[in-house]
This record gives sequence, structure tokens and C-alpha cells, in this order.
Amino acid sequence: MSFKAKRGIAAAIAIWAIGSILIVISITLGVANILHFYENIWLIFMLWIISILCLLIGITMFMVWQTLYYEVSEDSIIIHQSPLRNKRIRFHQIESITKANTVLAGPALSLKNRLIILHNGGTCTVISPENFDEFVALIKKSSPTIQFHI
Repeated sequence: MSFKAKRGIAAAIAIWAIGSILIVISITLGVANILHFYENIWLIFMLWIISILCLLIGITMFMVWQTLYYEVSEDSIIIHQSPLRNKRIRFHQIESITKANTVLAGPALSLKNRLIILHNGGTCTVISPENFDEFVALIKKSSPTIQFHI
């Protein structure tokens, strides 16, 4: 079963503002290079590299915002972070799941009602499913051995 990621206002502001600024920087540097504001060939080359990196990072931020969701399968939680990146956490690897309001980095787009999944002997993954109670109930049903601190 699939669950959308809960999207909070703080994450929305951060992702959309930073992504937009990076894309504007990319376009500005590209236009400056096309109009030949600079004469040093190495400077022009570095500005093109920075422009392309800013564009790629900005697009990636928007793509994660649009495509992040979680899937609970028979034996695992699958975190779909983008069309190119998925993370699978098998139930037998999970030690505990704790509810928290934390600013830890992870594939979560909200600062409230986050779940910290402790797995593989100490690795933490932070997620924020939209239908929080339904998500937790489904995991409890699928794997009753996991410790929950909700």
C-alpha cells in the first residue's frame, strides 16, 4: 500500500525557495556566459559548471518534492525518493519505530509527526507519511515484532 509524504509549510518554503534561487542563479550565469561578460576562459568554464550544477540541484529538489512517497509491502518499507532512487528497509532489519518532531535530515517533507526508523544496528531513517495512523497500523499488522514508541 502506498502513502504520500506529509508536506509541511517549512519544508515547502525551504525547497521551493532554495530550488528557485538555484535555478535563477543557473539562468543568470548562463546568460552572463552567452553575452560574454567575462574574458577569462577558465572563469567562463567554471561558471558553466556552476550553472549546470545549480540547475541540476534545483530540478532535483523539485523532483523530490513531487515524487516522494512510501510503500509498505509484505516484507518491507520502500521509500521512493525520486524516479532514480528508492530505499528498501526490510521488516526483519527494523529494531524500533519512534514518533518524533525532529529536524533530523531524511526523506521527510514535514517537521511534525515524523517516524524515526531504527534499523541495521543503529542506522536511522526519518519519514513523515501523510496517513500516519494507517501507516503505523499496517506496519504493526505486517510485523508485530517491531517495537513502537508512539
